Amino acid sequence: MKKPINKFAVVLWVVALFALLSGVVQYATLLETARWLHEGGDRVYAFEGSALRLISISVSAAAQLAGVGVMIELFDQIRWSVR
Repeated sequence: MKKPINKFAVVLWVVALFALLSGVVQYATLLETARWLHEGGDRVYAFEGSALRLISISVSAAAQLAGVGVMIELFDQIRWSVR
């Protein structure tokens, strides 16, 4: 009998995908806001630090959620093979 995929691990992978997609949307919004401010004549000083921080937070959160999902799936596979 084949082991079914753990539903909680799948939920964590979906949440990780949404975390990564929300980071992409926030980055696009940051770029659009910076472009809009620059066209208005304002200077944008803190753009690079904010963009790098946003990317690192999004990737880190997504990687952690996906990693926990993989660990749950591996532990479930070990538990399934012991039975």
